[in-house]
Amino acid sequence: MGMIFQLLRDRSISSRGPGLHTAKVEPRRQKHAHQRQSAMRETALWRTGQIRPRTHTHKGTHTQTDRKRERNTQRLRDRERRENERHTHRHTQTHIDTHTHTYTHRHTHRVLQQRH
Repeated sequence: MGMIFQLLRDRSISSRGPGLHTAKVEPRRQKHAHQRQSAMRETALWRTGQIRPRTHTHKGTHTQTDRKRERNTQRLRDRERRENERHTHRHTQTHIDTHTHTYTHRHTHRVLQQRH
């Protein structure tokens, strides 16, 4: 009699008999099984075109190559140099009234010089 109670107290053995209930699985194996199941579902949805996988969920996994980074910094430097010089490309300047005039920077520079 003591043996039966010992078996019932053991959590991995079902009290209802072997056919009605499967034995408990350790948490790690269960977690892996759940992950496999969800991965299979995701694959099925991806194949049917219902979802697009998020491949770059972690920041920094998609890093720039050195060449790209250098090119971007060079672009930045060029842009700053252009902004600091007096350049002649067309520039829209909004006045206080509702209409907008388009002047070159040289024109606005001349206007500013006359004011001083």
